Amino acid sequence: MPAGTGRRAALAAFAPASVRALPAVHQMLPNFAAGDAIGNEALALQQVFRSWGVRSEIFARKVQDRLRGQAQPIEAYTAQAGPEDVLLFHFSIGHPLADEVPGLPGRKVLRYHNITPAHFLEGVYPDGAEDCRLGRRQLPLLAGAVELGVCESAFNCAELAEAGCAAVEEVPILLDLSVLETPPDPKILARFGDDRPTVLHVGRLVPNKRIEDLVKTHYWLTRAVPLARLLVVGGGDANPYARGVRSMAHELRVPGMHFSGHVNNAELAAYYRSADVYLCLSEHEGFCVPLVEAMHFGLPIIARAAAAVPGTLGTGGMLLEHPEPVLTSAVLARVLGDDALRQELGRRARERLEAFRPAIVRERLRQVLCSRLGLALP
Repeated sequence: MPAGTGRRAALAAFAPASVRALPAVHQMLPNFAAGDAIGNEALALQQVFRSWGVRSEIFARKVQDRLRGQAQPIEAYTAQAGPEDVLLFHFSIGHPLADEVPGLPGRKVLRYHNITPAHFLEGVYPDGAEDCRLGRRQLPLLAGAVELGVCESAFNCAELAEAGCAAVEEVPILLDLSVLETPPDPKILARFGDDRPTVLHVGRLVPNKRIEDLVKTHYWLTRAVPLARLLVVGGGDANPYARGVRSMAHELRVPGMHFSGHVNNAELAAYYRSADVYLCLSEHEGFCVPLVEAMHFGLPIIARAAAAVPGTLGTGGMLLEHPEPVLTSAVLARVLGDDALRQELGRRARERLEAFRPAIVRERLRQVLCSRLGLALP
């Protein structure tokens, strides 16, 4: 043993926690892609971990070309991870990687984003439906193999606890709200930023979002508010379900409907700024990021009380227990026609946003990791 090595080791053992090297907190996910909500959060979390002086790398089975250099292959993890290091695995869909995680070195934490029930994707994305079924089978195995589950919502926490996870904590998704301040696209503002009553929905065109209910609701709304407009913002236009809801709108001759397709940040900001009310009739969400985006813009929010939506919305808007299209259209007509009510709902939305401020979420995450894992984070 080189001279002095034993003495340095002995001194390190008695060093105060504040000066000891912290264990690494690495992240792992099957697919790492730009614009993906989970990939975006992985990058945001990595910045937080590193700001605490913690080593943190992202490992993925598949990395999008534009993100090469920001993530490493799964095979590189074992050589870098020690027994006291923490591995945070993002889980939202079935994948063979989930079967490997329990056997990897390090303490395991599961970031459970929820898994869309497979029946929503049958006939639309058959392969995706099968991946969701696989994920549901893998969930109990993962839940029992990790030391801690960290979920964005109480809804997700309940599912993970039921699957057998011994310890679960709620930590909202860490969002970069600054991207919503991207200068809005002037063409979209010119087209939709007028005085017409405008309802907005943001999300992919997939069955669990219940886009057909949006179309039906807007059909009845235009009977009471003829100039009303519905902006449906999100990708997925090529799937059979998306084609079906667009055909429904055409066949019913629903006026004032606009399907945007996939949008960039500037276009998204313009759509939010053009809206008077945000409407969510989704039947399954693990968190529902667009609700927080709508809060950021101070929009009145009306939403179906389903899955994680009540927990995310809280007191920040109106929840519909039975969102039948005629009744929902009546609620919308009332909100659109009442300036005082819109202002009150907007105020409540902005107040609710405070729970999701990045600084609040970072502190909540720090508390959870310190109390549950005993990490001495600054």
